[in-house]
Amino acid sequence: MKNSTLFFRSLCIILLLAGSAHLFAFIANNKNQPTVRNNKKIPLAPTKDTSITHIEKEIPPNEDPLIGFWKVFYDSETPSDRISIIYQIKKEGIAYNAYSIRYEDESGFSQKAEGAKVLTIENLSSKEGKGIYTFTYEKKTHKVNCDIKIIDKSTFQLSYIYFGYGDVETWKKL
Repeated sequence: MKNSTLFFRSLCIILLLAGSAHLFAFIANNKNQPTVRNNKKIPLAPTKDTSITHIEKEIPPNEDPLIGFWKVFYDSETPSDRISIIYQIKKEGIAYNAYSIRYEDESGFSQKAEGAKVLTIENLSSKEGKGIYTFTYEKKTHKVNCDIKIIDKSTFQLSYIYFGYGDVETWKKL
């Protein structure tokens, strides 16, 4: 057998063994994800397969309507940059805090987010509120004052202006 043939066969076997180990480690890590019950399903693994574990949550009818999972669509001129982010809003003390949960693209692929706190709402009435919105731009974290306008039980708008750049995000409840 030639040395080059032996080398390439050995390389293929090593890649196959290493790839199998990484695949099994990935599967084992995603099996231990928490599940919460809800009518809406969010895949936990970066796949279109909906048979994999889901995040779901049961919401009692008398619970605070702001608490729960929310989705925000971020549009871009580039189709590959159009994503949505799933947030979870929790009431902690007198404030509502939103944490990033998942990133999803238009194709349905998703990835677990780092769980960073992105929004704190301290002043909230039945239709309006004020808070602090946190975002990262060019590897720097920025905190800006924001206004919350509640449209209905399943929609609110978050708006902010930062150094002349303003944006309005529409948050939809899942």
